[in-house]
Amino acid sequence: MKQIALCVLIGFSFTACTSSMGPSYNSYVYKGMDFGSDRNDAFKRGVQDGCRTASGSYTKDHEAFKANISYRDGWGNGRLQCHSK
Repeated sequence: MKQIALCVLIGFSFTACTSSMGPSYNSYVYKGMDFGSDRNDAFKRGVQDGCRTASGSYTKDHEAFKANISYRDGWGNGRLQCHSK
């Protein structure tokens, strides 16, 4: 019984470590930063443009920013996270 409990405990500890050690499956990682999972193309373009802006090269698709919430969210996240790096 002690062996079973020990095996279960060890199994849970490895599971916890692997899930918190890196980006999850389907995560969008850009410049080493994890922007979350299941991101669409508009969000990814927004992140890239926001990161360029944060690095000093203002880049924004103004039409997409006005009309597409995914692009707008990506741009804001990219600018904020890339600026802090």
